[in-house]
Amino acid sequence: MAFGAGAQADGGTLTVGYDSQPNSLDAQMSTTLYTRELSRTFYETLVTLNGDYQPVPFLAESIETSDDRKTFTFVLRKGVMFHDGTEMTAEDVVASMTR
Repeated sequence: MAFGAGAQADGGTLTVGYDSQPNSLDAQMSTTLYTRELSRTFYETLVTLNGDYQPVPFLAESIETSDDRKTFTFVLRKGVMFHDGTEMTAEDVVASMTR
């Protein structure tokens, strides 16, 4: 049986099993592969990598770099909602980065 691009289907459920429990779901405090891989499914970043492994905005709408390349300004996407219905703000990003 061939599993090429034509075999893909929309919808449904993908179940993934790991052979170990993560020691934490806090990706900033853990170095385990399990934590890193699992946390990628529910934590999002300001920047991600595209198909060519180049950094591109994700939660950021755009990135401005100072002439000396020491200061980066992230313009946040509007309408990014947390699970509790509140919108992401610059204060939320600062809190995550200073953690």
